[in-house]
Amino acid sequence: MIKNGMTKIQITPYHLKESLDLYEFKVLKGSVTKGEGNRAGAIGEVVIRDMYNAVQAYDFHYDLLIGGEKIEIKTKIYTPGLIPNSNWNASVLQSSMFQRCDKYVFCLIPKNYSVLYICGWITKERFMKEAKYFKRGSYSTNYDGTRWKVPHDIWMMPINKLD
Repeated sequence: MIKNGMTKIQITPYHLKESLDLYEFKVLKGSVTKGEGNRAGAIGEVVIRDMYNAVQAYDFHYDLLIGGEKIEIKTKIYTPGLIPNSNWNASVLQSSMFQRCDKYVFCLIPKNYSVLYICGWITKERFMKEAKYFKRGSYSTNYDGTRWKVPHDIWMMPINKLD
């Protein structure tokens, strides 16, 4: 699996077509982005699935099966032009903590879907021990020192702490 830093993958027409074929893109119950993240998430699933010859799960609790482990892919959209770095945060909304997965894979993708950064892996158990919980309305500090108001209950940890 991926260690020591992020892996950059060029998104191809194949990835884009496969992501459209995966799901009917409806707004999922509890979707913070009102469905905007569905396509990005599907692209992340396609890339990881194909890289690791995984089995697509079509399960609400996890996305893929890799070597018998239940893998949940968390793909976050960022603004094109920015360059992701390992001091950014990997995050899971509190409302998603019910998911029964063994591991998370965290990915980043720009809004134009040109590349996918695979940030790393972590067991759900370790994530829960090491991530910091932020209540909606509290403040968090970005890697560059800027503070922002947290819009949802969320668990976060720096990408550089992932495997």
